[in-house]
Amino acid sequence: QHIKYKIDNVKKQVIVSLCDENVVGAKRVAKTTSRIGVTPVIDIKTKDIREFFNSHDNIEVSVFEGKIIFKVKEDVKVKLGKKIVEFKQKVKYYASNMARFSKVVNENQISMFDLFEFDSSEISSSETIEDYLKKKTIKMISLFSGSGMLDKGFLDNGKYDIKFACDMTTPIEYDGNGKRKRSVNDLGSYHIDTYRHNIGNHIIDRDILTLQEEDVPEADFVCGGVPCTKFSKLNTSEKSFRKSDTTDFPLLDKFLDVVRWSKAKAFLIENVVDFVKSKGGAMFNKLKSIMSDFNITYKVINSKDLGSAQSRSRVFIFGMKEKNPEIELPNLVKVRTVKDAFENIENAPQHDMYGEIKEGSKAFERAKFVPEGGNISDVPEYLRPPKKKFNDYCIRLSREQHSPTIVHIGDHVIMPPSENRKLSVREGARLFSLPDNFIFKGSITSIYEQLKNGVDYKVSSFLAKIIAEQLQPIL
Repeated sequence: QHIKYKIDNVKKQVIVSLCDENVVGAKRVAKTTSRIGVTPVIDIKTKDIREFFNSHDNIEVSVFEGKIIFKVKEDVKVKLGKKIVEFKQKVKYYASNMARFSKVVNENQISMFDLFEFDSSEISSSETIEDYLKKKTIKMISLFSGSGMLDKGFLDNGKYDIKFACDMTTPIEYDGNGKRKRSVNDLGSYHIDTYRHNIGNHIIDRDILTLQEEDVPEADFVCGGVPCTKFSKLNTSEKSFRKSDTTDFPLLDKFLDVVRWSKAKAFLIENVVDFVKSKGGAMFNKLKSIMSDFNITYKVINSKDLGSAQSRSRVFIFGMKEKNPEIELPNLVKVRTVKDAFENIENAPQHDMYGEIKEGSKAFERAKFVPEGGNISDVPEYLRPPKKKFNDYCIRLSREQHSPTIVHIGDHVIMPPSENRKLSVREGARLFSLPDNFIFKGSITSIYEQLKNGVDYKVSSFLAKIIAEQLQPIL
């Protein structure tokens, strides 16, 4: 194989990656013999590489699929009171209340130094360290909170104190025979029950459009997934944003009202990608005009690019006062497949909760035709439902691939690789990277709806981290 390399003296790193042999500067990976047999050797002896290695004492080498990265690790000295503590790698700035001391965040254990890195001169003689750390947490408001899948990443980060959350019970309709009718966002209050169980009791069950300024506490940061059916490509009705001749969107207007009322210095909006693309970006331009005192950027993030087993693209709009916000994705992440996500799932909570496909039914007959990685297009024409025209129906996941975007698991009949049933609750949760201690409340249909509307945990954890890094210095 051939490789190329790039030296970044600003970030103090060298990246080595695979390339075609006809690329300018390409070098062949050599071979050498050793006790374990023939092994590949990356042998770069150029002057710039020698100078890089000679100028640094401590260089970290990481090997990934298709990429190798050499990164300088710098010694850091931190003053704790009158004592100087020296350690061999750079620590993140961290502020938290003591209840978060033992939290594990993104597979990294929080250390004592993470919690106590501060300038002691900022602490008044009348306050304790606990008081100081609590003061430094980011006061947060959550709107359109759903089951709390977005908030979970912020809660587990430890730097946020969620003061207020809001979502509403959606009506459950019944037909003339007393049978429950399905409708979009037909959740009852199950999503609120899930939020209270996993995130906290601070959520209120109320229509956001009825909120007034006196209902909203002061906060540093407001976030929420403004309902997106109006912008979704799956919405083909005349009321969709693409087909309408108006940019009126009361739910967005109310979200921005709450940002102003709370005196927040930053906000985050999650939505489908078309929110910023439809009609030449009309809605995004309107948002920037209304919030002209904020610097605003956005980033389309696919959860698989942050190590999730699901391919799910959403846009995140990040606004800040006093500085320009940034959303910069990491260069390298470990690829995670459906097989990885479902590892050791057998005894996980709520894995025994799933939608059945009754043997002998048309759905069961269809499922038998769908191979691993296949969908409704693999089913004979005579068995296909006339109204199911998209390939996001009757899907069987592939072990070695990412899952496609999870929509309603029940309605779209999303199946595991080798069984003729719908995904279990835990399989769905694993595809959103949620830890197994996140427990859903409600019926299986409601839980499928909660998952459909959710944000991937790896995405919310990443956003919580980078927003705190940018927001805490200006609080």
